[in-house]
Amino acid sequence: VQFAENYGLLYQFTDDILDILGTHTKEKNKDLSEGKLNWAAWIILQQDPQLKADLLKTFNQQTVNTEFCERLKESFFKPGQQQAIQTFLKTAKDDCLTSIHLLGDPYLQQLLETLVEFTLSRVC
Repeated sequence: VQFAENYGLLYQFTDDILDILGTHTKEKNKDLSEGKLNWAAWIILQQDPQLKADLLKTFNQQTVNTEFCERLKESFFKPGQQQAIQTFLKTAKDDCLTSIHLLGDPYLQQLLETLVEFTLSRVC
């Protein structure tokens, strides 16, 4: 159960990052365009007060424009932002690996470790 909870957090966070960046299989900024603030965007906004204020204004107007989404993406790549994102990803990975090692089956442990690494490879 602990692994499922830890992995669920890791997976959701990586999915939120992909929402900001966009991929060939995932539409960019779908959450924001639907008026949803995802977890990764929230972390970015905590480090960028002006961007946070602009998002509040944008949400109040009930329109999230492309310019704001591009600013969020640009902010994602700033060194301070990357440090916060990488710190969270490392903690989530460590939590997953710790809970995996509580399992008694080495084959299952290896499979789940591979799953964790694959999930991280989507964004790292």
